[in-house]
Amino acid sequence: MHRFAASVVLLLALSACGEKVDPVQQSTDVVEDIPPDGISWCRHIEPMMKNFCTDCHASSLIGPARNGAPASANFDTYASTFAGADAAQKKMTDSLMPPPPARIFTADKKLFGEWISTGRRECDPVVSEDITSDVPTVDHSVVSDLPNPTDTPVDLTCTSGTFWNESAGNGELMRPGADCVTCHSTNSLPFAAAGTVMGGLHDQDNCTGIDRVAVSIKGSGANPVIVVKVSNPSGNFYWESNELRQITPPYTARISANGVVREMTSPQSNFNCTACHTAAGKFGAPGRISIQ
Repeated sequence: MHRFAASVVLLLALSACGEKVDPVQQSTDVVEDIPPDGISWCRHIEPMMKNFCTDCHASSLIGPARNGAPASANFDTYASTFAGADAAQKKMTDSLMPPPPARIFTADKKLFGEWISTGRRECDPVVSEDITSDVPTVDHSVVSDLPNPTDTPVDLTCTSGTFWNESAGNGELMRPGADCVTCHSTNSLPFAAAGTVMGGLHDQDNCTGIDRVAVSIKGSGANPVIVVKVSNPSGNFYWESNELRQITPPYTARISANGVVREMTSPQSNFNCTACHTAAGKFGAPGRISIQ
């Protein structure tokens, strides 16, 4: 996996979606600012719709499969979402959709509203570079199952010039670059996937990473689910175990910020990003997740 900017999850549904809303499918991340490179359907809105709307609001669904959603209210294409965005925004603003217990955070409403107000952009031209096509597939679910070759020696850096330290306490900003998945494996809601977006490929542990990078995971299958997070001020991002249950491995990942996209095209099954993306790099990875 590599780096992105801005963690956003939108729960959108229009009209009566019946009882088909899963209470765990809620936004848990608060995003204070709009992504600096703008908002587009392809990079921000479509993944949200796939995560939280199209179980009811998809043109391919008919009858009972729509869980009460009107036949005309669909959010599975750019055209239909463009047309229905104003009505959907009003439903969200009035807290009518999605029905309880799901909810939409203020930051999610802000992002969707900004997409509307800035012209409902479809897909931006971006510079795309595959930075992990040579990384072999590692088909293990936990890092402890992996072989553990010694990292090739490299000159360690800290591109940001700042570090997290123990005095800052624990929390979402702690230990950038460290193995969050293993450390949190005993939590009541362990991390299913986690990593850090760093400023350079060889930044050392605890070096502050890059925030507001969009990180997405795309599952397998005919209609793959896509989930999106945004790196926090330490560069960290994570999904708890209940947030990835719709992702069918193997998966691919990509990061984006400021019009630059980097993609992992070699499918992977291990969701622990630091299993490969250490400061020196393991299993063919070039080093850290980085957009540089």
